[in-house]
Amino acid sequence: MLNLNNARFRTPTVKASIIGTRTRTTRSGKRVDRDSMQIADPFNMYRGDYIKPPYPPERWVQFLEESTRLHQCIDIITTNTIGGGWDTVASISEKNATSEQQAEIDWQTEKIEALLKYPNNKQSFTDLMVLTKKDEEATGNGYLEVARNSFDEINGLYWIPSITVRRTSEARCGWVQMKGEGEKEVYFKDFGDKRIIDSRTGLEFGLDTEGELTDETVSSEEIEEHSAYELIHFKIPTISNTIYGIPRHAAATPAITGNRLVDERNVALFRNEAVPKFAVIVEGGSLNEHSRQAIENFWNASLKGPDKVGRTIILQAEVKKTAINRESNVRIKLEPLTIGVTEDASFQIYKSANNKEISESFGISPVFFELTDINRASGDVGRQITSEQTFEPEAHRREHLLFLTIIRDVVCRPFSVSLAEAKTKGQEIITSKSNNSLFGSYAKEDNPFKAFIEKMRKEHYCHFIKKTEQELLFETEPLVRIRFNRSTTQDLVNQATVDEKLAKWGAITPNDMRKRFGLPPYPQEPRYVWADLPLPVVVVLANRGWNLGVMTDEPKGSADSVGDENQEKPEQITTPEEESEGGKAGDTSSENKAASTMLQEMIKGMYGSNNV
Repeated sequence: MLNLNNARFRTPTVKASIIGTRTRTTRSGKRVDRDSMQIADPFNMYRGDYIKPPYPPERWVQFLEESTRLHQCIDIITTNTIGGGWDTVASISEKNATSEQQAEIDWQTEKIEALLKYPNNKQSFTDLMVLTKKDEEATGNGYLEVARNSFDEINGLYWIPSITVRRTSEARCGWVQMKGEGEKEVYFKDFGDKRIIDSRTGLEFGLDTEGELTDETVSSEEIEEHSAYELIHFKIPTISNTIYGIPRHAAATPAITGNRLVDERNVALFRNEAVPKFAVIVEGGSLNEHSRQAIENFWNASLKGPDKVGRTIILQAEVKKTAINRESNVRIKLEPLTIGVTEDASFQIYKSANNKEISESFGISPVFFELTDINRASGDVGRQITSEQTFEPEAHRREHLLFLTIIRDVVCRPFSVSLAEAKTKGQEIITSKSNNSLFGSYAKEDNPFKAFIEKMRKEHYCHFIKKTEQELLFETEPLVRIRFNRSTTQDLVNQATVDEKLAKWGAITPNDMRKRFGLPPYPQEPRYVWADLPLPVVVVLANRGWNLGVMTDEPKGSADSVGDENQEKPEQITTPEEESEGGKAGDTSSENKAASTMLQEMIKGMYGSNNV
């Protein structure tokens, strides 16, 4: 009968020791993870009520500091949308604007540039837009503080980090900022809110949270010192939340986390001499306690790091005797535990796929990151698609929001017209029967006030507000807006080829081509009248004998001719009949001849010598 208690038939006991864990233990044996590196939420100390964002903003900021591809995507979209500076653009061209409209355009341009060129004492307007845009792309939200003077005019713009701002409850005004532990909260109101809000409480001066009057008296000095400023909220819209925005890379957070873990894994692998984790297997014997402790100390202190390469250790095992009193052969083997992953800097394919996913969440073509396996044609197409589908819409969205907020606030001015005057002028419009009359297009209106309002809207670029007992209230419309400078995404040679074809087909004029390349137009002089005409029209007129670019001895716009309506206007184009009647052909100066020669050479180069 077999004796199962005999040593020959016992099942061997295997003991394992883990070397190189990433946790530490206290004296009581409790495991303690490594310290967290996350950014603290400043609203942990806020006692008021606020609407929580759908995701913690501090975590989005942490992602920005952990992912190189995410940081690069945000820099690319910021640079190509608003990072190139800005300029003012009039909604009416100079040649089509009346003197009254041009004066209004000049005044609005001066007011806008006076604010945006010096928004504060430390930063330019482009710097502010870059900061708010990066904040918006990183966390889904960006905030711009708007300060006003005692005349209720905007006199300062400042960036506020989105991580410190939350939307308040309905009992208080729009927004609250918490800078950190020990700091007092500061309240802001929505842009355009005309209420006088206390920046310390978020409530109207003299009112409590229920909207009831308090017994406290408030001085004018206190109101001026503690009145809340306004906040403009830039956000990436989402259908899941109507208050806060969500960054584009929200769906790509696993890819961002995966890349970070890959980097940390490779660094840990390098610190351990790029040797995979393995097991020490002893067959036919056992390691004594001294040897086991020596291996653990060697692995933790003497092997890790690039300066420990080449060090060795001697392993000694105790020989065990078998039941039949024979000595066994002792063997020590090192078996890797990570089969198939033996390369340092592993998971490159996985990381490359993650980088692609992050880039796709921003809608940015691979040509902006690398040029491997990308030819010139595919690179141009990639840049063009990204510009049309990502950069341009983002720039337009930011421009439109600034137009609705800052631009309108700076340039729009209210004015009024008495009811008697409006009724009289409106009746003149209705009774006017002539089609050539200035008011002929408004004669269809039966109500004199409606006819007058329609005339004011179309001719004076203003909108009607309301009608009171004594007057009609209007407000001027902005004739100037800001436009962010775009980066060039198309090859200049290809652009020139396209422009040449457009000019040949009459789609654009020579001045249009110069404007597209950032060049000034030809001088506004009679001899360059052809510069504002499509070239096919110029060819037809030239073939019929029209004299282009002819002017009188008195240059257009001289000091003597300004304001004299009876003075003869300089002719720009003369017909063959006018030439034969003793027109201006003999008055052509050398400059006119040079301009005419340049025009003929241009037409010959595009259409051939037989067409001129």
